[in-house]
Amino acid sequence: MAIALVVDTEAYSTDGENVTTPAIDTTGANLIVITFIATAGTTPTLSDSKTNTWNALTSTTGLNSRCQLYYAIDPTVGASHTFTLDGGVVNFPAILVQAFSGGSGGFDVQNGAGGLVDNIQTGSVTPTENNEVLVTGVSEAGGGVTFSIDSGFTISGQQ
Repeated sequence: MAIALVVDTEAYSTDGENVTTPAIDTTGANLIVITFIATAGTTPTLSDSKTNTWNALTSTTGLNSRCQLYYAIDPTVGASHTFTLDGGVVNFPAILVQAFSGGSGGFDVQNGAGGLVDNIQTGSVTPTENNEVLVTGVSEAGGGVTFSIDSGFTISGQQ
C-alpha cells in the first residue's frame, strides 16, 4: 500500500505558551507526525485527545528558534481528534500535524541543522527500506518568511 496523506492541520498559540489544533478526522491513518516549533523555551508536553504515546526526535535549534518532530505508529485515530502542546515556558509555539495511511515499521533516520542562514542544508537522508515517508520541519523566529523546498517535497502547512 502506498503512503498517502489522510489529513493535516496546524495551529499557533494565542496566549504565547499553549496551543491546541482544531478537531480533525484521522480515521484510516496508521502514522501521525507532529512538527512542534517555537521561538525559545523548554520542551512542552504533547498530548492528543486519543491518548496516544508520542516518540520525540532530536530537537534542532537556531538563534531563538527550535523545531522538533514527534511521531506515533499505529495510533488510536478517529473523528474529533485534537492535539495539544502544554508549553510551560515556551514562547509562541505552533503545531503542525500530518496523518498518513500506508506507513509501517518504525523510525529510520534523522538529520537536521540550525543556524542563521537563508539556505539551510541539512545533508542527505537515505531511507533504508522502500515505502518510507520523509517529513521535514523548519522554525524561523523572525516572522514574515515564505518557505520553499525542493527535492520532491510538498509543503502541507505553514504557521
